[in-house]
Amino acid sequence: MQNVLETDSEKNIDISSVFSSDVHGDPSTPIFLAYPGDPTTVRFVFPADKPRAHSFTIHGHKWQRSKEDINSSVISIRGQNTVGSAADFELFYGAGGLLSIPGDYMYRSGNIRWDIELGLWGILRVLEEKDPCLAPLKQVKDIQEKGVEHE
Repeated sequence: MQNVLETDSEKNIDISSVFSSDVHGDPSTPIFLAYPGDPTTVRFVFPADKPRAHSFTIHGHKWQRSKEDINSSVISIRGQNTVGSAADFELFYGAGGLLSIPGDYMYRSGNIRWDIELGLWGILRVLEEKDPCLAPLKQVKDIQEKGVEHE
């Protein structure tokens, strides 16, 4: 894949389309699929690397700093991830954020200069229409209230 972050003023590259799937196709990194409002948990693991720290964010989404603390602050980026770090991020309001908006949401390391070039980014794709690759989640509220599952 061409490094689209390197720009050449003579080529007149439109920097606003650097991460556009319409322009460059989908990235080689994982694309996670969901429907608007789907309860979503991201399982983050940093198994091995050089001894350095990274941060992690998902654009347009927030989660609690600590699930175990009822007074936990709400954050949209987690920093100080080092080798051996692991966490579950339960996204507030589910996929698509507060307004359950369909679209592509970039997840990435916070260091744009080096980490993005190295492929530490991808897409959480919140689908607007049903897709044969992704079955809809069962209506949890209906199951809890009625005690029956819908097909």
